This record gives sequence, structure tokens and C-alpha cells, in this order.
Amino acid sequence: MSFTAELSELFAETVSRLPSVVKKRMFGCDAFFRSGQIFGLIWKTGRIGVRVPDEPQFAQLMAIDGSEPWQVYDKPGAKPMVHWVLVPESFHDDTAELAQWVGVAYQLAASQVATVEFTKKKPAAKKTAAKKTAAKKPAAKKTAAKKNAAKKPAAKKPATKKR
Repeated sequence: MSFTAELSELFAETVSRLPSVVKKRMFGCDAFFRSGQIFGLIWKTGRIGVRVPDEPQFAQLMAIDGSEPWQVYDKPGAKPMVHWVLVPESFHDDTAELAQWVGVAYQLAASQVATVEFTKKKPAAKKTAAKKTAAKKPAAKKTAAKKNAAKKPAAKKPATKKR
């Protein structure tokens, strides 16, 4: 059994008494959901990650030695995932500490706090498809009848008498 599989079992055991937990594959790893909200995962590098969308609790977990922000990409300049923390590896052996933070993430997954984003800016509103189509439509061309109606009538020539 691989190390990530062992961690997945550890996480599953930690949440086994919590209702409505669903395990799915996501991002190429095991992810755990409550009411459709992801709250934890086992990252490919052998780390447990939890989503903590409450700023004070996020800061508290990040302050623990060994915690790191979760980054999907290992490229320089890659941005960490908002609200996600890779818990210290010491939590793999300290099941009480792991259960505490998994419980926090689980509770936040179903609360209104889960919808608050404290570090992301809202994206600018996009134009609707109808507005885009209207903006691209060329101006209507005048029909020949409209063009002729717009012209001034020609001045009549005086009638000549027949002899």
C-alpha cells in the first residue's frame, strides 16, 4: 500500500463518525466532501490538506510549525490555493490534533463561512451573450426606399405648350 493510500485511510478513519462525508477522486487524489463542499484531501506528495475558509482559524493553523499553504503546481511563482493548508506531517501520528483540524474544516464546509473568500477579489462582471451579440452587430443599412424618401424632390420644370 502506498503512503498516500495510508493517509487516505487515516483521514477516512478520522471522519468515520462524522455524517454525510463522501470520498471522491479529485485533482488526482482522494478528496472528502460534506454536502457537496470539499473540506479535505490527500495530496499526491503525501500530505493531508484541509480547507479552512475562516481567516482567524486559517491563521491559527498556518502558525503551527510544519503547516504550509497548498499549491497545486510546483512551479516558481505558483499561487497557493485559497483557504487550503497542508497540515504538519506530525499530525499523521497525532490523531487528536488531526481530528481537531479535520473537524474544523468539516464544520466550515457546511457553514456560511465557507462561501466567504477573504483573500480573493471578485472578478469583473462579464458581458452577457446577448449584449456581446448586439455589440458586434453592424448598423442596419438603409433600404433603397428609405434612401429615396430622404432625398429632396427634384424641382419641376415649367410645362411647355404644344403647337
